[in-house]
Amino acid sequence: MKKIRDIQFSNCVMGDGSIYAFADAGGYPLKINPLTKETVLLNWKGIIEARVQIDSIIYDNHSIYMLELNGRRMIQYNIQEESIKSYYINLEGNAWGNFVLFMKIDQTIFIFPKRASCFYEVDLLNGQVVRNKTDFQDLFYSCAFRNGDAVCLFHEDGNKIWIFDLHEKTYNQYSLNQNLEDIVKVTAFDDNAYLVSRKGVIYSCRLSDYHIEKMRESDSKDSKWGDIAVTKKNIWLLPLLGSDIRVIDRESLTESVADEYPDDFIYRDIKGWSKYHGYAEDEDKYYYAPRLANYMLEINKKTGNGEWAKIAASLQKDILNMARENKQIVQEGYCDLHDFLMTICSKKHRS
Repeated sequence: MKKIRDIQFSNCVMGDGSIYAFADAGGYPLKINPLTKETVLLNWKGIIEARVQIDSIIYDNHSIYMLELNGRRMIQYNIQEESIKSYYINLEGNAWGNFVLFMKIDQTIFIFPKRASCFYEVDLLNGQVVRNKTDFQDLFYSCAFRNGDAVCLFHEDGNKIWIFDLHEKTYNQYSLNQNLEDIVKVTAFDDNAYLVSRKGVIYSCRLSDYHIEKMRESDSKDSKWGDIAVTKKNIWLLPLLGSDIRVIDRESLTESVADEYPDDFIYRDIKGWSKYHGYAEDEDKYYYAPRLANYMLEINKKTGNGEWAKIAASLQKDILNMARENKQIVQEGYCDLHDFLMTICSKKHRS
């Protein structure tokens, strides 16, 4: 298996014109220029020691809010004040794959786990974390999105949608006009939401009345799909465990394969890991995190064009130096023997 020495991360967020991310190995914070892809390793005290493994990220008002994969904590880092605060969620869940939605309204964070028996509110003013029980003890959500003052939650199968009123903090259940099967992801774009199943069936959902329409099924019968990106011109299907990327024209519904890759493009093959997990976005583009690839996928929201962008810098030496300063262990594969020996030698010469 080929080794990837480039920086990789599973999720990222846009904030004040920069992309913020956390390297999968070590949790090191990164700041990326979305135009040049120049990358800077940030020496954020407290975050580096915490070695946070990120599920979801929010940026708002100079703060980054990070939800841990295992559901133990939500961490807030204020960039201006260089301060860190932990809020203990203490979700009794899995090592990963615990949540469908992480969002902020005013001074409250809402966290919706996949298990529908509860949801969480984090009051950022007083630091209080509240676990709210629901009546849905045996229900599991597969995906969710925000629609104005409501959160819309879907089970992977069936003809139901659960609408959570963000002000009243109450649920209503509605019947859909057709059944959904094996739904894995939903995203809102303009006046519709778009859902994709693991088999590549695409549905549209009208936001005004939640009317469902089946658009088409992918031509690739052997692939399993994990994410969907919607633009003015087309719909991108991103693979779960496979490698093909498919693009559906929104007018003709014809399908094509996005098979133009850089010469040195590779996927790191880790059993059970989906190829794509999170992304940052601005008004013009989606920036998909290079979770298992050595390039970042950018998709233009207006033209529907996609391109691969290489993270500009290899930060192995910077990570080595920072790990030494913070007395941390560097994971194998994040540094080669030459860089390791050079760092050790330079340390001895300075002592």
